[in-house]
Amino acid sequence: MADTSPPLIESHRMSHAPVSYVACPNVYLEVCYSQLTRRQLEEMVHAIGYERGLMGTAMPFIDPAFTVAKVVCADLPAEQRRAILGGNAERLLRANGALAAMGV
Repeated sequence: MADTSPPLIESHRMSHAPVSYVACPNVYLEVCYSQLTRRQLEEMVHAIGYERGLMGTAMPFIDPAFTVAKVVCADLPAEQRRAILGGNAERLLRANGALAAMGV
């Protein structure tokens, strides 16, 4: 039976270790958390998959370049970095009809 739970985004912090999100396939982790290190980002991807990582900015509190650099410098394949930097968000928005509703 397919999971029909709506997507939830854990934003600005991870309240639990990444491995604890494995059993919650509808939870996505936003990576602009200022205390999230590049290594922790890599561990998060290893634990739950790159498909569940989302770029965020926390503007105006965090310069987006900080988060972009963290993802770009992570020891991850280019495909995974591209997904985290925007592809995953686009996929979620398309799946939920948000982009179609905006005519995109």
